[in-house]
Amino acid sequence: MKRPSWLRRRRRSSAAGPGRAELEPQDAWQSAIDGEISFWREYLRTQGARYPGSYETRLDPRLPLQPEIAELIDAPEGSTVKLLDVGAGPLTFLGRTDPRWQVEITAVDALGTQYAELLDEAGVVPPVRTQPCETERLSEMLPTDAFDLVAARNTLDHSYDPVQAILEMVHCAKPGAPLLLVHHRNTAEDEHYRGMHQWNFEATDHSLTVWRPGKRTDVGETLGRRAQVERSWMDGAWEHVVIRKARTDI
Repeated sequence: MKRPSWLRRRRRSSAAGPGRAELEPQDAWQSAIDGEISFWREYLRTQGARYPGSYETRLDPRLPLQPEIAELIDAPEGSTVKLLDVGAGPLTFLGRTDPRWQVEITAVDALGTQYAELLDEAGVVPPVRTQPCETERLSEMLPTDAFDLVAARNTLDHSYDPVQAILEMVHCAKPGAPLLLVHHRNTAEDEHYRGMHQWNFEATDHSLTVWRPGKRTDVGETLGRRAQVERSWMDGAWEHVVIRKARTDI
């Protein structure tokens, strides 16, 4: 099967200078914000020239829900499915339509306010407006047990606390609903801890480890009975991890 277009690697500029694993993740995150904004300003200015087709896809209000997303959703035909895209950037990657359901998308990003300014500057009206919210603080803004699927694509390695971010994603998912994480394995190592790339993700069939020098966390152990790492697989350089929230309250 042809790899979905949204799995093209997104390379970002960084204002953080040389990579240093000893820099605290939140400090590294703060120092790289200007580089992140510059990346998206250039993306909007050039209409995604470096990533052919991605700009048009992200702005398509009738974009079909990706099959690899739809297959994870368990909802009655004709119902409204609520999807959450965390760390969405200015333009969510999620499809907006499916013949089986009404699709309702919430997109959030820690830099949502800055991205709104960029979109206004570029004269772009997005199909879904990204709201400002840190992934580590989702429960302060969003309801519990509310979403049929929670997705994080190419973002959690940028988090200052990705394990807390995953816990917050579980908080927002409906009982029994999936989380889908898509990222490059051990990308902080590949990027030499430059900019926002401060965390590595490494999955096996039923486990997920988040690590950086001096800190290593087994996500399954941290989740306990709240959720479990259901499966993972590689698609080219992209690692996919499905985490399933428990169906009953713990």
